[in-house]
Amino acid sequence: MGIVYKLINYADNSAIACLFTKDFGKIKFFINKAFTSKGGIHKFIPGEIDFLKKDNTDLNKFYAFHIDIKYMYFLENIDIYYRLHLVFEIIDYLYELESKDVFLWKLLTNVSSKNVHKFSIYTVYYILKHSGYIFDFSHCIKCNSPIKEGILTANGIYCSNCLINDSKITSISKDIMPYLKTLNEPGKFKDLILTEGSEQKILNIFIKYIENICGKKIKSFEILKR
Repeated sequence: MGIVYKLINYADNSAIACLFTKDFGKIKFFINKAFTSKGGIHKFIPGEIDFLKKDNTDLNKFYAFHIDIKYMYFLENIDIYYRLHLVFEIIDYLYELESKDVFLWKLLTNVSSKNVHKFSIYTVYYILKHSGYIFDFSHCIKCNSPIKEGILTANGIYCSNCLINDSKITSISKDIMPYLKTLNEPGKFKDLILTEGSEQKILNIFIKYIENICGKKIKSFEILKR
């Protein structure tokens, strides 16, 4: 099982395809006729991929991709589609090839219209944590005092009272901090009522941090905001 998230035009309607799979993590394929009506490939929808795993190259041999029709709502729901676009852009930056992550696969395939705002927040948070980039939101890294509002840097979070030498990435307001503190406690986060406005504020914090890590703009977030 896998999800195609990127198709790079190669030549004669062929493509280099990037997928995230349940059993192999992120993998690549060369696909003939990827941009034709007969061989067209759907992005951002789970399905079964028929392929030959190659050990001497990053490009595996592709045979066929069969979408799972129970996930058609991924394409029909614009809120889900744009958030998947964002999440996969981050996966592409932060995950190495063949880095298997079954829990991430579970998150990706359980998004729905009911949990879509929480899905984006928790999934981006999980990717950062899994990649070793996230830190404690509860206490200032300088004075160790509980934080009500903070300053995010590449090295951690400071309270608003502490002077910092680190370059500031963004500020974290006191209305958003309670949401961030629940992310380490999935039960509490699951019970939260999260508005789209709060979702955008939290995503903005994470995206600025990721852009600082990668040195690249997360274009799909600009599209999502619009």
